[in-house]
Amino acid sequence: LTAIQALANVRDPAIFEPLLALADDSDPTIRSLVIPALANFKVPPVDALLLAAVKDTHATVRQEAITHLGLRSHLLAQLDLVSVLMPGLWDLSPRVNKATAIALGRLNTETSVTSLAQVLSSIHTPESLQIDVVRALGWIEKPSALLALFSARNQTSVAVQVEIINTLSRFRAPQLQQRAGELLCHWLTTDLGAATGSAAVYQAIALALGQLHYAPALSLLLELQQGPNAHTRLYVEAALKQLEA
Repeated sequence: LTAIQALANVRDPAIFEPLLALADDSDPTIRSLVIPALANFKVPPVDALLLAAVKDTHATVRQEAITHLGLRSHLLAQLDLVSVLMPGLWDLSPRVNKATAIALGRLNTETSVTSLAQVLSSIHTPESLQIDVVRALGWIEKPSALLALFSARNQTSVAVQVEIINTLSRFRAPQLQQRAGELLCHWLTTDLGAATGSAAVYQAIALALGQLHYAPALSLLLELQQGPNAHTRLYVEAALKQLEA
């Protein structure tokens, strides 16, 4: 194990064959160490190794394979990489679930959005994984990712809703920021009208609208400022200051 760890830090083609020979070792610890070391080589034998390791019997090996496949977007032109990774979202290992969500986010494709959206909206998805999926969708700068986040709000807990709101405020493209502001205003208007929103959601939306500098939200924030929750009023005041800046 020490020898493999040492070789993994050597950036030299000479290590390729010795490490590849250990890729199917009976010890899963060795297999999991070999993968990140070989992943530095963008060659077909390593691609094949990673694709096979996604189905390894040991969770750590699957996790490593999925993580590094998420960094090999060049494979998208050759195969349906999202379909290869997708089962990892339902894996019994939470570490594999998280690695898969991150990998799909890095691939930045429409099919990635579809796969992540399905898991986010499922009642069978644990809250911790939903949060990982929300963050992964936030890395995909596409209108479909933004809509997937917004559409999942009614199927998720308050903690996940707050994560969704925070993620919507971090989109960088101006057109996506505009759309995020519109959707957050719609969310706030709906919750205020039905009196169903939680203080945590109101506060997160107020803060997000301020961070987005979404000026059309001014009247809505002023309405929220009249509410009874003193903590929420502080968030609204902070958002109003950001709009004025």
